[in-house]
Amino acid sequence: MKPRIQLAQVSHRYHERRVIRDITLDIFPGERILLAGSNGSGKSTLLKIAAGLITPWKGTCRFGRAPKAQRPFSGFGYLGHELLLYRGLTVHQNLGLFSKLKRSPLDLEQVLQQWDLSDKKHRILNELSRGERARVALARSFLGSPRVLLLDEPTAHLDTDGVALLRSHLAQISEDTVVVLSTHEHDLFRSFSNRVIILHKGELQFREREDQLATKRMFDVCATRRNLQTGGQEINQ
Repeated sequence: MKPRIQLAQVSHRYHERRVIRDITLDIFPGERILLAGSNGSGKSTLLKIAAGLITPWKGTCRFGRAPKAQRPFSGFGYLGHELLLYRGLTVHQNLGLFSKLKRSPLDLEQVLQQWDLSDKKHRILNELSRGERARVALARSFLGSPRVLLLDEPTAHLDTDGVALLRSHLAQISEDTVVVLSTHEHDLFRSFSNRVIILHKGELQFREREDQLATKRMFDVCATRRNLQTGGQEINQ
Protein backbone atom coordinates (compact mmCIF):
# COMPACT_ATOMS: atom_id res chain seq x y z
CA MET A 1 0.00 0.00 0.00
CA LYS A 2 1.32 3.45 -0.93
CA PRO A 3 1.30 6.32 1.57
CA ARG A 4 -1.32 8.99 1.04
CA ILE A 5 0.82 11.63 2.77
CA GLN A 6 4.61 11.54 2.87
CA LEU A 7 6.73 13.88 4.95
CA ALA A 8 10.48 13.61 4.40
CA GLN A 9 12.93 15.34 6.76
CA VAL A 10 10.49 18.19 7.33
CA SER A 11 11.59 21.12 9.48
CA HIS A 12 9.95 24.48 9.96
CA ARG A 13 10.70 27.65 11.86
CA TYR A 14 9.10 30.98 12.64
CA HIS A 15 11.77 33.66 12.51
CA GLU A 16 14.66 32.01 14.37
CA ARG A 17 12.57 29.58 16.43
CA ARG A 18 12.42 26.08 15.02
CA VAL A 19 9.04 24.47 15.71
CA ILE A 20 9.32 21.27 13.64
CA ARG A 21 12.53 19.26 13.59
CA ASP A 22 13.43 16.74 10.89
CA ILE A 23 10.17 14.79 10.77
CA THR A 24 9.87 11.85 8.39
CA LEU A 25 6.47 10.20 8.37
CA ASP A 26 4.31 8.09 6.04
CA ILE A 27 0.53 8.18 6.50
CA PHE A 28 -1.47 5.43 4.81
CA PRO A 29 -5.10 5.15 3.66
CA GLY A 30 -7.42 4.22 6.50
CA GLU A 31 -5.21 5.47 9.30
CA ARG A 32 -6.92 7.33 12.14
CA ILE A 33 -4.12 9.19 13.84
CA LEU A 34 -4.34 10.79 17.26
CA LEU A 35 -1.76 13.59 17.27
CA ALA A 36 -0.77 14.43 20.83
CA GLY A 37 1.67 16.73 22.58
CA SER A 38 1.78 19.70 24.90
CA ASN A 39 1.07 23.25 23.75
CA GLY A 40 3.86 24.51 21.52
CA SER A 41 5.00 21.03 20.52
CA GLY A 42 4.41 21.71 16.80
CA LYS A 43 1.09 19.93 16.23
CA SER A 44 -0.66 22.83 14.48
CA THR A 45 2.34 23.56 12.27
CA LEU A 46 2.61 19.91 11.25
CA LEU A 47 -1.07 19.84 10.25
CA LYS A 48 -0.72 23.05 8.23
CA ILE A 49 2.23 21.56 6.36
CA ALA A 50 0.29 18.36 5.69
CA ALA A 51 -2.64 20.43 4.41
CA GLY A 52 -0.40 22.43 2.09
CA LEU A 53 -1.18 25.72 3.83
CA ILE A 54 2.47 26.44 4.56
CA THR A 55 5.68 25.31 2.89
CA PRO A 56 8.22 23.66 5.19
CA TRP A 57 11.50 25.45 5.72
CA LYS A 58 13.29 22.19 4.90
CA GLY A 59 12.14 18.84 3.56
CA THR A 60 9.16 17.83 1.44
CA CYS A 61 5.51 16.95 1.92
CA ARG A 62 3.67 15.02 -0.78
CA PHE A 63 0.10 13.91 -1.32
CA GLY A 64 0.42 10.52 -2.97
CA ARG A 65 2.81 11.26 -5.82
CA ALA A 66 1.85 14.91 -6.10
CA PRO A 67 3.88 17.74 -4.50
CA LYS A 68 2.12 20.43 -2.55
CA ALA A 69 1.50 22.66 -5.58
CA GLN A 70 -0.53 19.88 -7.24
CA ARG A 71 -2.47 18.86 -4.15
CA PRO A 72 -6.17 18.38 -5.01
CA PHE A 73 -8.19 20.80 -2.88
CA SER A 74 -11.23 18.57 -3.28
CA GLY A 75 -9.46 15.70 -1.53
CA PHE A 76 -8.76 17.56 1.71
CA GLY A 77 -10.79 18.61 4.70
CA TYR A 78 -9.01 20.88 7.17
CA LEU A 79 -10.00 22.54 10.42
CA GLY A 80 -7.52 24.81 12.18
CA HIS A 81 -7.57 27.30 15.01
CA GLU A 82 -8.46 29.95 12.44
CA LEU A 83 -11.83 28.81 11.10
CA LEU A 84 -11.27 30.33 7.63
CA LEU A 85 -14.91 31.22 7.06
CA TYR A 86 -16.39 34.28 5.38
CA ARG A 87 -17.93 36.10 8.30
CA GLY A 88 -19.96 38.45 6.10
CA LEU A 89 -21.79 35.55 4.42
CA THR A 90 -24.56 33.33 5.73
CA VAL A 91 -24.07 29.76 6.87
CA HIS A 92 -25.68 28.49 3.67
CA GLN A 93 -23.55 30.77 1.49
CA ASN A 94 -20.34 29.66 3.20
CA LEU A 95 -21.07 25.98 2.73
CA GLY A 96 -22.25 26.54 -0.83
CA LEU A 97 -19.07 28.42 -1.73
CA PHE A 98 -16.77 25.75 -0.32
CA SER A 99 -18.84 23.05 -1.99
CA LYS A 100 -18.14 24.72 -5.35
CA LEU A 101 -14.44 25.15 -4.54
CA LYS A 102 -14.24 21.44 -3.80
CA ARG A 103 -16.20 20.69 -6.99
CA SER A 104 -18.51 18.66 -4.83
CA PRO A 105 -22.20 19.21 -5.67
CA LEU A 106 -24.11 18.37 -2.51
CA ASP A 107 -27.54 18.63 -1.04
CA LEU A 108 -26.72 21.52 1.28
CA GLU A 109 -30.04 21.19 3.06
CA GLN A 110 -29.03 17.68 4.05
CA VAL A 111 -25.60 18.89 5.21
CA LEU A 112 -27.22 21.59 7.32
CA GLN A 113 -29.56 19.05 8.85
CA GLN A 114 -26.74 16.60 9.58
CA TRP A 115 -24.87 19.26 11.55
CA ASP A 116 -27.99 20.68 13.21
CA LEU A 117 -27.59 24.01 11.41
CA SER A 118 -30.87 24.21 9.48
CA ASP A 119 -32.31 26.91 11.72
CA LYS A 120 -29.18 29.03 11.26
CA LYS A 121 -28.70 28.71 7.50
CA HIS A 122 -29.72 32.31 6.72
CA ARG A 123 -27.75 33.88 9.56
CA ILE A 124 -24.56 35.84 8.94
CA LEU A 125 -21.49 34.23 10.49
CA ASN A 126 -20.83 37.36 12.56
CA GLU A 127 -24.19 36.80 14.27
CA LEU A 128 -23.24 33.34 15.51
CA SER A 129 -21.45 32.33 18.67
CA ARG A 130 -17.90 30.99 18.50
CA GLY A 131 -19.23 27.48 19.08
CA GLU A 132 -21.79 27.80 16.28
CA ARG A 133 -19.11 29.04 13.88
CA ALA A 134 -16.92 26.09 14.87
CA ARG A 135 -19.74 23.74 13.92
CA VAL A 136 -20.05 25.44 10.51
CA ALA A 137 -16.30 25.03 9.99
CA LEU A 138 -16.55 21.34 10.86
CA ALA A 139 -19.40 20.88 8.39
CA ARG A 140 -17.24 22.54 5.73
CA SER A 141 -14.30 20.24 6.55
CA PHE A 142 -16.41 17.13 5.96
CA LEU A 143 -17.86 18.36 2.64
CA GLY A 144 -17.39 16.04 -0.29
CA SER A 145 -16.16 12.98 1.63
CA PRO A 146 -12.49 14.06 1.69
CA ARG A 147 -9.76 11.46 1.31
CA VAL A 148 -7.73 13.26 3.99
CA LEU A 149 -9.26 14.94 7.04
CA LEU A 150 -6.98 17.08 9.22
CA LEU A 151 -8.53 18.40 12.43
CA ASP A 152 -6.71 20.68 14.86
CA GLU A 153 -8.42 20.73 18.28
CA PRO A 154 -11.87 20.17 16.73
CA THR A 155 -13.66 20.08 20.10
CA ALA A 156 -12.52 23.59 21.04
CA HIS A 157 -15.57 25.79 21.64
CA LEU A 158 -18.02 22.96 20.89
CA ASP A 159 -20.79 22.21 23.35
CA THR A 160 -21.75 18.66 24.34
CA ASP A 161 -24.10 18.29 21.36
CA GLY A 162 -21.43 19.53 18.97
CA VAL A 163 -18.88 17.02 20.28
CA ALA A 164 -21.44 14.23 19.91
CA LEU A 165 -22.09 15.27 16.29
CA LEU A 166 -18.36 15.30 15.55
CA ARG A 167 -17.88 11.80 16.96
CA SER A 168 -20.90 10.54 15.03
CA HIS A 169 -19.58 11.90 11.72
CA LEU A 170 -16.11 10.49 12.36
CA ALA A 171 -17.66 7.07 12.96
CA GLN A 172 -19.38 7.22 9.56
CA ILE A 173 -16.50 8.25 7.31
CA SER A 174 -15.10 5.92 4.67
CA GLU A 175 -12.68 3.24 5.85
CA ASP A 176 -10.21 4.52 3.26
CA THR A 177 -10.15 8.07 4.63
CA VAL A 178 -7.06 9.33 6.44
CA VAL A 179 -7.85 11.23 9.63
CA VAL A 180 -5.25 13.13 11.65
CA LEU A 181 -6.77 14.61 14.78
CA SER A 182 -4.86 16.85 17.17
CA THR A 183 -6.45 17.07 20.59
CA HIS A 184 -5.93 17.26 24.33
CA GLU A 185 -9.21 15.35 24.76
CA HIS A 186 -7.50 11.98 24.38
CA ASP A 187 -10.20 9.94 26.10
CA LEU A 188 -12.84 11.09 23.60
CA PHE A 189 -10.99 9.70 20.60
CA ARG A 190 -8.85 6.78 21.76
CA SER A 191 -11.43 4.24 20.63
CA PHE A 192 -11.54 5.91 17.20
CA SER A 193 -7.80 6.03 16.57
CA ASN A 194 -5.61 3.19 15.31
CA ARG A 195 -2.31 5.06 15.50
CA VAL A 196 -0.82 7.57 17.92
CA ILE A 197 1.83 10.17 17.16
CA ILE A 198 3.30 12.23 19.98
CA LEU A 199 5.29 15.41 19.39
CA HIS A 200 7.62 16.99 21.93
CA LYS A 201 9.43 20.22 21.12
CA GLY A 202 8.84 19.66 17.42
CA GLU A 203 10.23 16.13 17.36
CA LEU A 204 8.50 12.77 17.02
CA GLN A 205 8.42 10.89 20.32
CA PHE A 206 6.15 8.02 19.24
CA ARG A 207 4.49 6.97 16.00
CA GLU A 208 3.05 3.59 16.89
CA ARG A 209 -0.09 1.75 15.88
CA GLU A 210 -2.58 0.92 18.61
CA ASP A 211 -2.05 -2.80 18.09
CA GLN A 212 1.70 -2.40 18.67
CA LEU A 213 1.71 -0.31 21.82
CA ALA A 214 -1.13 0.58 24.19
CA THR A 215 -2.16 4.22 24.02
CA LYS A 216 -2.16 4.69 27.77
CA ARG A 217 1.38 3.39 28.05
CA MET A 218 2.55 5.79 25.34
CA PHE A 219 1.07 8.79 27.09
CA ASP A 220 2.48 7.66 30.44
CA VAL A 221 5.99 7.11 29.05
CA CYS A 222 5.94 10.41 27.16
CA ALA A 223 4.83 12.28 30.29
CA THR A 224 7.59 10.63 32.30
CA ARG A 225 10.21 11.64 29.74
CA ARG A 226 9.04 15.24 29.75
CA ASN A 227 9.03 15.26 33.54
CA LEU A 228 12.63 14.02 33.65
CA GLN A 229 13.73 16.56 31.05
CA THR A 230 12.29 19.42 33.11
CA GLY A 231 13.79 18.33 36.39
CA GLY A 232 10.59 16.89 37.75
CA GLN A 233 8.51 20.05 37.26
CA GLU A 234 5.05 19.89 35.77
CA ILE A 235 4.64 20.96 32.16
CA ASN A 236 1.70 23.23 31.43
CA GLN A 237 -0.71 21.65 28.99
